[in-house]
Amino acid sequence: MAAFALICDKAPAASLGLAIVADAQDASGSDPFGLGVLLHVDLTAATLVLPLDIASDASGNATVVCPIPNSPALAGQSFYGMALWAWGACPFRRSI
Repeated sequence: MAAFALICDKAPAASLGLAIVADAQDASGSDPFGLGVLLHVDLTAATLVLPLDIASDASGNATVVCPIPNSPALAGQSFYGMALWAWGACPFRRSI
């Protein structure tokens, strides 16, 4: 069985960041904290928010392995993710 992972390939090199996975999307982006960083997950509407630490390598590639349980409760659910890197953001691409 292949593992599911969140992959960011344009992160700052050799940096620590914060990955956020939520069940609500903010497609246009908003700045709820007034820091000049657009979030594309809606923290106010989400019923599930998962913060995860993430680290990039010297090339700016970062991966967070996220095993998905075989649970009927997850059928049809949508989740949205992004990473925050020192006042910047990086979109994820899926990998299965």
